[in-house]
Amino acid sequence: MGSSVAGLGDVNGDGIDDVVIGSRQSDSPTRTNNGEAFVVFGRTGAGGILAKSTLSNGTGGFVIRGQANNDQLGDAVTRAGDVNDDGLNDIIVGLPRGNANGNNSGGAAVVFGKSSGTVVEVSTLTNGVGGWVAFGVAAGDLAGTAVSGGQDVNGDGGADVVVGANLGDKVGVGPINNTGAAYVLFDSTRNSALQLSTINAGTGNGFSIFGAVANENSGIAVSLTGDMNGDGLAEIVVGASAANASRGHTYVIFGKSSTTPVQASNIINGTGGFVIFGTAPDDLSGLFVSRVGDMNGDGRADLIVGAPQNDAGGPNRGNSYVVFGKSTTTSIVAANILGSVGFQIRGEADGDQSGFSAASIGDVNGDGIQDAIVGAHLNDINGTSSGRAYVFYSPITPPASGTYLSRTGAGNPQNTPLGGLDNAGNPDSRVSVNYGAGSTAGLTTGILNRNKTGITGLEISKVASVFWELTTTVTFSDARVTFNYLDSELVGIQEDQLRIYKSPDANGPWTPVPGTILNMARNTISGDVTSFSHFVLVDSTVLSVKLSEFTATTTGSGVDVTWTTDSETDSVGFFIRRANADGTPGARVSETITPAVGGGTYTVSDPSGEAQTVYLLEEITVNGETIYYGPVGGNARNSNVSEWSNF
Repeated sequence: MGSSVAGLGDVNGDGIDDVVIGSRQSDSPTRTNNGEAFVVFGRTGAGGILAKSTLSNGTGGFVIRGQANNDQLGDAVTRAGDVNDDGLNDIIVGLPRGNANGNNSGGAAVVFGKSSGTVVEVSTLTNGVGGWVAFGVAAGDLAGTAVSGGQDVNGDGGADVVVGANLGDKVGVGPINNTGAAYVLFDSTRNSALQLSTINAGTGNGFSIFGAVANENSGIAVSLTGDMNGDGLAEIVVGASAANASRGHTYVIFGKSSTTPVQASNIINGTGGFVIFGTAPDDLSGLFVSRVGDMNGDGRADLIVGAPQNDAGGPNRGNSYVVFGKSTTTSIVAANILGSVGFQIRGEADGDQSGFSAASIGDVNGDGIQDAIVGAHLNDINGTSSGRAYVFYSPITPPASGTYLSRTGAGNPQNTPLGGLDNAGNPDSRVSVNYGAGSTAGLTTGILNRNKTGITGLEISKVASVFWELTTTVTFSDARVTFNYLDSELVGIQEDQLRIYKSPDANGPWTPVPGTILNMARNTISGDVTSFSHFVLVDSTVLSVKLSEFTATTTGSGVDVTWTTDSETDSVGFFIRRANADGTPGARVSETITPAVGGGTYTVSDPSGEAQTVYLLEEITVNGETIYYGPVGGNARNSNVSEWSNF
């Protein structure tokens, strides 16, 4: 038990994340080595031991069982995202030893999320009940050796999956046996079994990726990384650890909507993606690949590539390469992954084979950048080959801003994280949007600004040290935006009074976003919007600014209305209105305020003003409240603030 493990997000709809544990050699009551996967529901409160028998009885989770003897279900397990669009995360499990289309043809099963503890038999999934199965093409393919999911490859807004078959054959023009292959399966609610042969033919709902040469082990590792090249589509990463005298190749294939098969040889030549070449013979670079979220904060997804037998630090110490997202198709040599390309994590001791496994673990140290964990399964820390795992904080200082993109399908009811999700289920950009029913398909862009420079019209000390700019091509009538904030961004701010404010631009006026829900345990805040703009997080206890003088002076060309503040450095949020006969606010004076910035004293010249015209000063506060001061002019006295009336 524990041949593979993964976080799933929320499978049963209780708002708590769940996990899956693979056990490829488990025996079911009537089968041997059919393999099982145990979905464990997350819970709060005290920990404890959860026995396998308890899960088998439907308490605290459920079991997924392989169909036949020696299927070895559970050799690969991971989150599939919400494949059937029911609001629950789904699971994908590999069946590399399945025999549906010949001995070891393999396959993979997608199991839909559910709240019940009923055992899931893969045999029922083939009938479209509770999920679906994809069967390998031919004997010996080992489809399901690796699986990945939870990202949108083709831009329809749904969660797609990829299945690796490291002994699959290249078919079509110039067929080659045992190149290895990977199959990208687009999001859809399937009601029957899927034959991967239809994907090879280009007639299925997805596309194939064929290795370049025989026996390169292409598909031994696969991952859907998120958007690496900045087009809003997730990329596919395929490891080929035996390529080029086992130096290893890692192919990054750019997301696409067509079903035309992809040839790894074209990726090597710079068409449709890029390749990462292993450094030295027997490095086995690409034996493990995984998405790691955005580790440098530029808005593009990054990936990690394991080379467990690399000798850079010493014999078989191993190496892990973090490769930053990029839009070019220029190839990369692993030894050169430094600086702007990425960074290396080298093994600690000879023989460790560090990089045999790795994963994103979210933002562990709270700096807003994703972190990673790397396994060294032969490290001797507690005895020979006892193994060790290392948690690495990203060493990168993020840029001032990062741009994140996400595509959504029409009427998408799901919460869409900009930039996608990392392996831990965290939005890379810390911003997500849930469009209401009836929205159109489109691209949403979010710019995360990591400081508040340029924000005006607010008491800046009460504004969190980040702000967001959201734009979209989606047509929508309502949406809910959710922001994840860091404690370090709230210096001087009372967290329980945190609110979202929006403005057409960075200069205001700023108004509160309605329907705010603050979850301090998860550091999230959300609200309802009908349009996008600039968003900031503000301490709602902030008061309006202090004003010290307000006058109206008749000139030869109208009336100059002047006010002075003790704290503001610009005129944003202030307006001059003429008062009605009953003293209530009338029309705004449309003339320009001078100066717009600086000095603390500001003037509006009203060419239509007369000696008898009465004026009010309008302030839109950071709380979205409207406050009027005055009156001045006409029969009203020009005076200091203490003698004004507040409406």
